[in-house]
Amino acid sequence: MERNSENKECNNLVSVIVPVYNAEKYISYCIDSILAQTYNNIELILVNDGSKDNSGLICDIYASQDRRVKAIHQKNSGPSVARNKGIKNSNGDFLQFVDADDKIDHFMIDRLLSVYKNDIDLVLCGYQSLIKFNQKNSKKTIVPSYEGCYSFSIFMELFPSLFKNNLINSPGNKLYDSTIIKGNDIGFPIGVHNGEDLLFNIEYLRHCKNIYIKKEPLYYYIDNNPFSLTKNYKSGFFENRKVVYNELNKFIMHSSKSYKMIEEVYTNYLLQSLANIFHEKNELTLKSKRNEINKVIRDEWVRDNLERFKQRTYQEKVVKFLLRCQSTLGIILYFGTKKFLRKHFKGFYNFIKRLNLSTHLR
Repeated sequence: MERNSENKECNNLVSVIVPVYNAEKYISYCIDSILAQTYNNIELILVNDGSKDNSGLICDIYASQDRRVKAIHQKNSGPSVARNKGIKNSNGDFLQFVDADDKIDHFMIDRLLSVYKNDIDLVLCGYQSLIKFNQKNSKKTIVPSYEGCYSFSIFMELFPSLFKNNLINSPGNKLYDSTIIKGNDIGFPIGVHNGEDLLFNIEYLRHCKNIYIKKEPLYYYIDNNPFSLTKNYKSGFFENRKVVYNELNKFIMHSSKSYKMIEEVYTNYLLQSLANIFHEKNELTLKSKRNEINKVIRDEWVRDNLERFKQRTYQEKVVKFLLRCQSTLGIILYFGTKKFLRKHFKGFYNFIKRLNLSTHLR
């Protein structure tokens, strides 16, 4: 059923791009939330990324039933390639990206379009995060502390706060101007994982003069697996983190409030890189793991930025000391002990977590 739009005079076409991979359990909820928008002039581009389940068939069914839906099929190449193909095949004045396991508010496009004026290059809004795990749901709402149109220079002063609340990284809570994306050949980087969204947004923001921040939580992240980011060992993770960090550092270096933020990013990325080596699904030999550790702790990027490593907890002080000493054995003992406690003494391990002795006991 077509709903009444709040934007009676606006007739811009909005292209909504959804990369789809093995999402048969929840893709219908995502698609239905998009087709139920109060703003009707949309095209929904579903890019089936070589799904092995019935996701592709579901996309085709929707495309056959609604003229606004376009189904594209490709061999499995990853979400960046899928989104880039969606951009290439889009016709909209504005672009929006939605993940296949997420949903959007029925008013989302209407509300974001309502503030899009000629001098605005990007609109971003708040979001809700719904975590589903062991038949239990928990919901968290994140909204910006401010609303209005901001020049790029003012926006950069707000950037650290927005970044900390995960309002920058994802493309989901944003409405983009397609002329900026296509006119500057902006796309999602290929070969970068766990950071490609941020790199895309950084490149887009470089071409923005004015950004509108809207408080409303209009995007709904549905997390069916809260451990999805850490469920697998990731080869090349350290090099990937360096690329993302360096681009982020270059982008925010002129912000007066950036130093504290970049310290936290450096600390988190480095700890994540070391923890990844000790992932239970890492099948490398102990010798290979030792070589990976040596590669990290002797890396020029690590050495040059070590003073930025924050010491928020006692355990982080220990890690910084081990990094400064380039103690491979010490790193092995530290992360090995964490892994042992998590596996064999879960109660004690969780007690340590509750004491917040480390933000990285995950």
